[in-house]
Parts: sequence; C-alpha cells; structure tokens
Amino acid sequence: MDPISSRLGTKNQWGWLVSLLSNDPEWLSAKVKFFLPNIDLGSRNEAPDPTQRVLLQLRELHTQGLATWQAFIHCVCMELEVPLELEVQLLSTWGHGDGKGVHEGCRGAQGRRGPT
Repeated sequence: MDPISSRLGTKNQWGWLVSLLSNDPEWLSAKVKFFLPNIDLGSRNEAPDPTQRVLLQLRELHTQGLATWQAFIHCVCMELEVPLELEVQLLSTWGHGDGKGVHEGCRGAQGRRGPT
C-alpha cells in the first residue's frame, strides 16, 4: 500500500486517482507546474514507469500542504471526466476547505473535458 494512502486511509481513492492521472500525464504535469512553480521536479519527472511518475508528482503535491492538495483535487474534479460517485468521494475526503481561491488554476466547470 502506498504510504500516503495508508496514512489517509484512502487506498481505493488513491489508486483510482493514480489510474486516472496515468491516462493524462500532460494534464498532470501542467498542474504540478502550476501549483509548484518554484520546485524543480527535474529527474523525478523522468521515471520510466508512467505510474511511478504519477505517484511522485502526487506525493509532491500532497506534501505541499492541505490547501494545495484541496485545490488540486478540485481541479481534477472540474477538469477531468470523473464519474460522479468518485467525484463525490474525492471531494468529501480531500476537497473540504474554506473555498477561497480553490478554483484558481482550474478552467472551471465550463472547461470540463468531454469524451474524445
């Protein structure tokens, strides 16, 4: 079990998040750069296994603190095609906060990706 999912008690949600983001590595890299503009992920982004790369990026986002993580989760739910049941679980587990500035860096609901 991943150390973060173990600590958060959210193994299924963490695994689903990794799986979803493994399908769109460019989106994830852009969000990491947005939320962590002063951190050089350099060689950490060059992991040969795409799943490992996603795990490294998610760990980096998570370790930046709750506000960053919550804003990132809101972006995932607003911009990617997330099944409603999982969106509710993600937001109820990780998406709480005061709501101020949480949508900065997200395109907004109208920018949500549709099926291609």
